Amino acid sequence: MKAIETFGEAFYEGQEPERGQMAGEFTKRQLFGGAIEVEIPEIFIDASQFRPVPDSQEVFVPNSGDTNISIVIDILQRLDLPDVDACQVHFDDVIDGRDALGRLFQVEGPIREFTHFGSTPVWLVQGTIASSYHPAPPPTDPNYFEAQKSLQYTFLLMAIIRLQEQKTDLLITVNCPITKPEDIMNEKRVWHPAYSQPPEGVIGAGTTALVDDTITLLKRGGATLEVKDWDLFSPED
Repeated sequence: MKAIETFGEAFYEGQEPERGQMAGEFTKRQLFGGAIEVEIPEIFIDASQFRPVPDSQEVFVPNSGDTNISIVIDILQRLDLPDVDACQVHFDDVIDGRDALGRLFQVEGPIREFTHFGSTPVWLVQGTIASSYHPAPPPTDPNYFEAQKSLQYTFLLMAIIRLQEQKTDLLITVNCPITKPEDIMNEKRVWHPAYSQPPEGVIGAGTTALVDDTITLLKRGGATLEVKDWDLFSPED
């Protein structure tokens, strides 16, 4: 699987992205009736205030038009699979649920950012998904360059906490839609899942604030996510 260039460096070594709108705006949130705590920016609100959300899930969406990023926390039955295989299945489940095309860029771990979970394995999944109803033209298409500017996709960054004793996979996922032509063409760490390489024809740093924000959100979530009441998980005997 192709690694995202410089991603691990920014995530592991404590480097905060220089751009983006998430820094300095975090507040502690109570999840699942206070059984879990995590810090999330103030601009995000609980989606259950205006639409149904399953009891096993918490969803946060922005309350302004500054970003379309969303945060989802899931409590799922632990997959009886090796860690890497479980990561693949969880990613595939997201794609299947959205009837989408997906590209899994990288599975890496165990990562060490989730400090409240001790030696519990935590894995990081990086990929992109896009609608299956808008096929991407091949690079040989004469209109390829112009067409790819409108090929919207979503960068998905998922941490999977493998709670063996609780028979649970605890997931925290940050979904980052890449929709503006300038972001589609400039971002070179992730790209539309129909292609094996990033878009051509743009000279620049090859990074966007959107992906920086996504990294910041998951990084802060990892450092602050803490289970306060382990009775939340009810493993079967």
